Amino acid sequence: MQNLNKYFEYISTAVIRKPVYKIELLNKEDDTLIGEITHAIEDGSGSISISNQDGARRSASFTLNNYQNQWQEYFKYLSIGQRFKVSLGYDMDGEIIWFPQGVFVYSDPTLQSEGSNKVISISGNDKWALLDGTAGGILDATFQVEAGTSMGKFINDTLKLDIVKDYVTPNIDSSVFDAKTTYDIVHSAGETIADVILEVAANLSCYAYYDENGVFTMRPFDYDEVLSPVYEYTYNDINYISATKTLPINKIYNSVLIVSDNMQSGGVPVVAMLDNNDVTDINSVINGATRKVYNVTDNIAGIYNQKQADERARYELKKVACMQTNISLTSTPLFHLKENEVVTVTDPYLGCNGERFLISGINFSIGTDSSATLDLVKTTRYL
Repeated sequence: MQNLNKYFEYISTAVIRKPVYKIELLNKEDDTLIGEITHAIEDGSGSISISNQDGARRSASFTLNNYQNQWQEYFKYLSIGQRFKVSLGYDMDGEIIWFPQGVFVYSDPTLQSEGSNKVISISGNDKWALLDGTAGGILDATFQVEAGTSMGKFINDTLKLDIVKDYVTPNIDSSVFDAKTTYDIVHSAGETIADVILEVAANLSCYAYYDENGVFTMRPFDYDEVLSPVYEYTYNDINYISATKTLPINKIYNSVLIVSDNMQSGGVPVVAMLDNNDVTDINSVINGATRKVYNVTDNIAGIYNQKQADERARYELKKVACMQTNISLTSTPLFHLKENEVVTVTDPYLGCNGERFLISGINFSIGTDSSATLDLVKTTRYL
């Protein structure tokens, strides 16, 4: 078991740190280890980008020095869908704490030999590439998910299809495992399994993505206000380097409207409008701000009753209401941070005093020159 207490003490006190990385080269059939790289990445060439969007969330790239021709045997032949795993951490006086950052499908590696320049350039996207047509997932016939299909059964069966071949057991939240689709979802040949999954996820107001361990995950959205902060940044903190706060006023929405084409019993139309009524938000409707409505038009055919409409409205308002305050924060790497977690920021020069922000994106560099940039959006308390 990793010594997390030692890690948290280390990131709170250590001025000079030794970041480390581990690239695990995996067998396509069962993700068993066939090789490992813990050195040889060219300084400044490696990075991992993570977002909190549905679908593809993670990408990675790096360049290996291959001066002794020690790596070409792993990359001279690769098959569609083959992948690698990246972990980052710190060497704390000989004890290493590893934090997985994703499993990635190779995207056009290049081997270069020019004079003394012998390098291999590697890039990849997370395993969503198996679903979105990049490395699989293209439908060769009409694909239908019938109304009343269990979420758990659908995901388990779909990931095992010959056009995907992801045999890792998915992580489907127990609260939605037995949830049923509310209408027939149909996609045509040439579309992708990713298109199908995203429509199913929208129908049931769920996130769908691959996590840091390369496991397909589907779960309902979290309410920001119930999430505990995983780190507290202050302007005089040892890990706080700089931050830029942006107020994207023109992108703010403080209300969401759902209008379904379906009717409830008695001929009552299915309509939901939800306002941002966060009393701490200057742009909330309850504080007298001009109502700016986001009209949801995609994937609403399966909304048949008020409960479904209300759930979808909460899901959509969570996404659009948070855009009112953004912070780009540069930090020494804190590898335990994940997307959709909450941190607090205290910096009087930004007008922030313990303000809560959701991590919408992370960029870690890979190598001895490791650094991190966080994309933060304001948490919401409208429910």
